[in-house]
Amino acid sequence: MTRITLDIIENKLDFFMELIENLEFVKVSSEYKVPMEQQDIVMERLDDITKNPKNLLAWDDVKEDI
Repeated sequence: MTRITLDIIENKLDFFMELIENLEFVKVSSEYKVPMEQQDIVMERLDDITKNPKNLLAWDDVKEDI
């Protein structure tokens, strides 16, 4: 199997994906690698939640404020 990576103009992506998904011989997979810097930020935030659970806000309360 050959793997191809494409750069598609944003406003043409939906059309392109619809076209490709209708081809029986093409397998579409979405792969995205999260950069280590972003992973570190998430881990820090999870750590903070564990250490300070009282700082968490209920989603219903936040939604009301919006």
